[in-house]
Amino acid sequence: MIEIKDNSIKDLVRDKHEYTLNLRRHFHAHPEIGLKEFETAKRIREELTNAGITWIEASKTGTIGIIEGDENSDNMLVLRGDIDALNVNEPKTLEFCSQNEGLMHACAHDAHTATLLSAGIILKEQFEHKFPGKIYLLFQPGEETAAGAKTVIDSGVLNNVKAFYGQHIWAPYDIGEAGTKSGPFMTGARIFNIDVIGKGGHGSMLETTNNPLVAASAIVLALQTITSNNVSAMDSAVVCVGGINGGNQFNAICDDCKIIGTTRFTSKQMDETMCKRIEEISENTAKAYGCKANVEYKGSISALRTDDKLTEVVTRAFKKVVGEDKFVESDLIMGSEDFAEYCDIAPCAYGFIGCRNDAIGANKAHHSSEFMIDEDCLDIAVAAYVEFVKEYFNI
Repeated sequence: MIEIKDNSIKDLVRDKHEYTLNLRRHFHAHPEIGLKEFETAKRIREELTNAGITWIEASKTGTIGIIEGDENSDNMLVLRGDIDALNVNEPKTLEFCSQNEGLMHACAHDAHTATLLSAGIILKEQFEHKFPGKIYLLFQPGEETAAGAKTVIDSGVLNNVKAFYGQHIWAPYDIGEAGTKSGPFMTGARIFNIDVIGKGGHGSMLETTNNPLVAASAIVLALQTITSNNVSAMDSAVVCVGGINGGNQFNAICDDCKIIGTTRFTSKQMDETMCKRIEEISENTAKAYGCKANVEYKGSISALRTDDKLTEVVTRAFKKVVGEDKFVESDLIMGSEDFAEYCDIAPCAYGFIGCRNDAIGANKAHHSSEFMIDEDCLDIAVAAYVEFVKEYFNI
């Protein structure tokens, strides 16, 4: 078991170890897809009620547990954990493997849920009414859908929040490590669909057709110039084409086809520039081939930019939990996290808790069917939540 460095909370976390472990395994065995986590939400609410923690609904399957502090202070802090699973088939190798066919907790959200519950109970038992403000334990649905944070925000329960903190069990970091950074932390993401419309016909009479597949191929190649020609070399961005779909006959030209893909960006301005260039390139390239192109955007996540002062709080907390030598200065991550949506409400901070252990096979990528964690990370994650609160409120 990994040692927690702060003696003031070490025993509190250890006492909750079996509870946290069993909860994580329960959630792992019963995964639910985003925004339909009805049984998960039911169990979360039962655990909060049993611990004497008042809770409110935050969208249909979202839940907020409330830890009361000094009612004369309006310093409301949100600790966030996500609760949804993925459409991934899990091999039947674990005793507590998924019982819901085609669904798997392949991104550690089961651990996030369990550790936030344990941390919340510790905070309730040890610090209720002993800090200036209020703590919201936010069990957020639908992170993988890119809509979960927005549904919670739209529910109106986050008015007057002063700060948000989120953390992620993280496979690239070794067990015992924890890391964070300020400024650009994770990129935003946007999904795009491009419908390329041409004129179909017989494969032997191409002169009578306007082949949308040829136009789409040219568009795909031209899109690759966006990151080299329209984004500063000092910035990070991605334009990814994930598929071209159209045609099913070897000797016939189809009438239309579809290009699907995603962008990654670090600012709203970069997002706007990339969207504009995708439209210009698609429409003008298609026209050059006698076709038309219609661009549609189907969902987006903002880029995560963390607050400098709040990140200092995370840094102090992590160093107290894992030690100076196990603290990691995080790099910019090209993946996306809808936690970023909360940055429009109040300052945000975010951190990673290592779960990698080659010796037990806990070294596969997030979203892989073989993804697993070293469960020793659970205690570290619980301690990190609690330590962050102590540092934030200076208690």
